Amino acid sequence: MEPTTILIVLLIAGIIIAVFCAKKDKHHKRKKREAILQPQPQHYNKAYLYQKRTYLLTVNENSLYIKLRNIADELKLEIFAKVRLADIIEPKRGSQNWKASFTKIRSKHVDFLLCEKLGIKSVLVIELDDYSHSRPDRKARDEFVDQALGQAGIPILHVKNSKDIEEKIRHAITYPVEPY
Repeated sequence: MEPTTILIVLLIAGIIIAVFCAKKDKHHKRKKREAILQPQPQHYNKAYLYQKRTYLLTVNENSLYIKLRNIADELKLEIFAKVRLADIIEPKRGSQNWKASFTKIRSKHVDFLLCEKLGIKSVLVIELDDYSHSRPDRKARDEFVDQALGQAGIPILHVKNSKDIEEKIRHAITYPVEPY
């Protein structure tokens, strides 16, 4: 075979291979794009099994909530239960320890939060201190939360039950609370 014929055959073979690869690549890109647009199979459902909790609040928390709801209505405040600390306070902007500070509050919750009706501004945090609050780890957690809320200017009230709760709330709230 002549060198020119060999060169032409190689050139044609190269063109055929290039066209084949281009089509395959185009097909692969289309499949990838379709896969992104389609809902992904939820394979993770097999790894974790969840169920609905019967109640959001414990019996003691629910009892206090009922009393607090009436007081909040009288004081023209809103009441929220089980609020994440990071939704009430945040690390100071520009702080060099912002991420570490946020990490310390992101998974902590408070039992109740009283807010102004207009603007839902935080007025008072209420913690129901049950038996678990006597554990050393819980005491350290409570001390940290108290300090963090204090730095943010949000008062916190620790109660063991609902006895004299309205008087304690009125004493703890820093007035004036904006009317709605």
